[in-house]
Amino acid sequence: MGELILSCEHGGCEIPAAWRSRWRGADELLHSHRGLDHGALELAEDLSSALDAPLAAETVTRLLIDLNRDEDGRTLFTGEAFELGEEDRRRLLDRYWRPHRQRLRELIVAALVSGGRAAFLSIHSFTPVWEGRVRDIDIGLLIDPDRPCDRELAETLRRELSGRDPGLRIAINRPYSGLEEGIDRSLRQEFASRPLRVLTLELNQRHPLGDPDLWAGLRENVVQAVRASLED
Repeated sequence: MGELILSCEHGGCEIPAAWRSRWRGADELLHSHRGLDHGALELAEDLSSALDAPLAAETVTRLLIDLNRDEDGRTLFTGEAFELGEEDRRRLLDRYWRPHRQRLRELIVAALVSGGRAAFLSIHSFTPVWEGRVRDIDIGLLIDPDRPCDRELAETLRRELSGRDPGLRIAINRPYSGLEEGIDRSLRQEFASRPLRVLTLELNQRHPLGDPDLWAGLRENVVQAVRASLED
């Protein structure tokens, strides 16, 4: 089975006290899909609890610093935070970005030492409508298609999810490509020589923002599908 490590980079929309004065009156923006990934942390916590898997999660808003971007990435600091000075950026990197990455490295190394191989699963969510276009999938599984271990895990997970809910629309490398800048790509590169399977699960936010009972059922199906996929 191997060990499972989980991450959630956009789990909340918190603004630390040092920067709060700059964001007065921005509650609507912070609680929108631009400020956090709705439902991602709840699903990640369910997976962590049910599968006894360590979870590295952060709840600082990505409008301040995006933990799913590279340290030198163009969108590490977005438009809303673009006017931050160099000292502010350094503090944010030292307080949030670097500790999050280091925590994941430690978890992955420990898992590889303990189990011989490991799987890394990053949990995110996406807005149902983007630039006027409806996104018609429920779950996206992002991978590097040239890595057989990742491709096999994604195909197995898609099969397990569909078996539990045939109505789910599941796609690989939608609505984003697994080759785009992100923590998944960085970890593939860093652990390229190690037996680490890497996958990002993207959830349509219409589920966590919709019927609570249906959302709870979907989370349980995802938990069981991930469990079965790792045992396969």
